[in-house]
Amino acid sequence: ISSACDAMSAASLKNSENREAFVRAGGLQPLLLALRDHLGNPRVLAHACGALANVAFGSAVNRREALRLGAAEHLVAALQVPGNALAHESACLALRSLALGDEETRRQVE
Repeated sequence: ISSACDAMSAASLKNSENREAFVRAGGLQPLLLALRDHLGNPRVLAHACGALANVAFGSAVNRREALRLGAAEHLVAALQVPGNALAHESACLALRSLALGDEETRRQVE
């Protein structure tokens, strides 16, 4: 699961087409399930949060869909797991990506 999240993160880092295709294909739900179901796995958390940060970046549609599916709550849960600085950093970046862009998504993240 960690490798899949890492691959999605890499594929979406600088490619908006990949980000859009990922969301259209329903990829956000499994990504959020990885966050929810693997809170005890630091690598999965870090890679899933990083992938979510990249997918949300630069796309209001992706941000809104991620928030609709509960991304903010999953990211806050990741931040509450002690002792995982990399996952915490990635979760903060993902929350930042979700909050960027418009007032509606910013309010939802607050």
